Amino acid sequence: MGCRGVELVSRFGVEGFVGRVFASSGGELAPPAGRGAENRRLDAERRKAEEAKLEAQVRERYENRPDQGAWDDDEDFGEDTRFQELPDATRDPKLWLLKCKPGGEKMLIISLMQKYLDAAEAGTPLSIKSALCTEIKGYIYVEAFKEAHKALHPGAWVRMRRNDDYKDDLGQVVDIDVDGARARVRLVPRLAAYLGEEDGTKRRVRPTPKLFDADELRAKGEDVGTGVRSSRGRQVYYYDNQEFEEGFLLRHLSVKGLKYGDGVQPTMAELERFKTGLGADADAELLAAASGAGSGALFRVGDYVQAAVGGGWRGAREK
Repeated sequence: MGCRGVELVSRFGVEGFVGRVFASSGGELAPPAGRGAENRRLDAERRKAEEAKLEAQVRERYENRPDQGAWDDDEDFGEDTRFQELPDATRDPKLWLLKCKPGGEKMLIISLMQKYLDAAEAGTPLSIKSALCTEIKGYIYVEAFKEAHKALHPGAWVRMRRNDDYKDDLGQVVDIDVDGARARVRLVPRLAAYLGEEDGTKRRVRPTPKLFDADELRAKGEDVGTGVRSSRGRQVYYYDNQEFEEGFLLRHLSVKGLKYGDGVQPTMAELERFKTGLGADADAELLAAASGAGSGALFRVGDYVQAAVGGGWRGAREK
């Protein structure tokens, strides 16, 4: 063992000497058998005591709560009436965005409010609930249950919104679907067949409005089909997957794709093209258009007038 070993044994004892040898070599000194069993027993008892203490704390915290069991066994949450008294948003009126002249939003709201009060006083209240404007120029908001269509009726004048050859062209309503969403409109046709024989020209130039002539198109070699007469007793033709009647093109269009109301004022030139399709009201329509928008017709068919100028006709009264 050597002198150093004898000195350590005499100083620390046999167990102390062995422990230092194990520690210096990276090992551990195994405790005596009796002491190790005692330590394991104490550790087990300590863990059991901690678990029992934790269980008692949890039981004390949650066992006696007043809402205990509120989430048990698929409870019927339909009994919760917290949100049942709130208004049904699906039944509320909607907010519609309307375009107007920029800068005139507030005056338009005031005018609309006055019209609402006048209509209510007259016993014909408007369908709108409110109207407002924001800092957004050129738009107002109107609260209503649905987008009310203006008085669109058969015979009304309209203009096309679609960005095609017929954009802004004048049309006349023939009939309207039951739900009011679509209308059958009479238009003066713009057919590429009247432009010429070159395909390139047909694609570049907007066709001129011209009444449909089946004989003329057949003379050009075009395929024109003849259909049965309409309910109005007029001959119907089919050409290029389109329907024609009395020289006019008939199109079934969405009401949203039409401009209508007081803002649509036909010109004399436009009405001249429609004269053949206006029937007995042709002269009255032309006269109303000539009198100008907003002023109403100055003269009606059958009125008596007196010539103010005109040489030999001056002072004459005619019907």
